[in-house]
Amino acid sequence: MPIIGAVLHLDCQPEVQQAALQFLAQHPLITVGEAQLHGLPVVIECGSRSEERALWDTLEAHPGILFCSVAYADFSDIEGEL
Repeated sequence: MPIIGAVLHLDCQPEVQQAALQFLAQHPLITVGEAQLHGLPVVIECGSRSEERALWDTLEAHPGILFCSVAYADFSDIEGEL
């Protein structure tokens, strides 16, 4: 199970940012932390590497999410999938 700790950097326009926050809060694979001055900490837990890659594509395309800084990644239990 891939586990990723990251910081998402959101758009500064309030309505666009709010839409991104609602999406993130409702997504079952994402745990959202408390917003900080320089980003929004999240933990992503996926069932497989392909699911994790698909989620990154979704995040990258979502309005209001500008970019992501990965702080931690653990793929230790899926070595054969890498």
